[in-house]
Amino acid sequence: NVVLDCRGFTVRGDNEAGDYGLILGDFDNFTMRSCVFTNFQTPVLVNGSANNANFSYNMFMNSTNSTAGINTAAASKTVFIVNATVSNFTIYNNTFKEFYADMGGKGEYPTLNGSDGGNLTLINFSAEAQNIIIAYNNFTNSKGGDGSQGSETVFCPSCDGGSGGAGGNVYGIVINEFSNVNISFNVFFILSFN
Repeated sequence: NVVLDCRGFTVRGDNEAGDYGLILGDFDNFTMRSCVFTNFQTPVLVNGSANNANFSYNMFMNSTNSTAGINTAAASKTVFIVNATVSNFTIYNNTFKEFYADMGGKGEYPTLNGSDGGNLTLINFSAEAQNIIIAYNNFTNSKGGDGSQGSETVFCPSCDGGSGGAGGNVYGIVINEFSNVNISFNVFFILSFN
């Protein structure tokens, strides 16, 4: 049983590619609350089987993934990654804001010809997920890269989540294999591709 209560403390990264704010392996009964994670490419990575996890009242913000240069392929980005089988997993009353995927070849100069921008996924469950609650979260001011075929998808069951290739798409919540999932009362505001 582990409780990480930051009491509003900010954990700050340096916005480098491959940086993680929190990496969790196999665990039971984990709670994280009242934490602010800023400037991490991926603030949370769950990389092992998990049972009874609760992420509440946290803020994940201000992250770019600007490793791609002019005329290069853009990397896709995922904010909250769950790469393992999980059950009884709650993401409740958190704020996800100001995340931006690579602009790719567009970079700061959108008139130049270059590769499409990277995809942005805010929450991605890539393995089996059971008894999941994602409720009362705010997802605001986040954009995929400047993709020529970008699209916006708030909830995408059983899809790629934009992890492969570029295109400037934005995905709010992706859950690939699931049973008993409750997604309710979340606010999605200004999720867009550039």
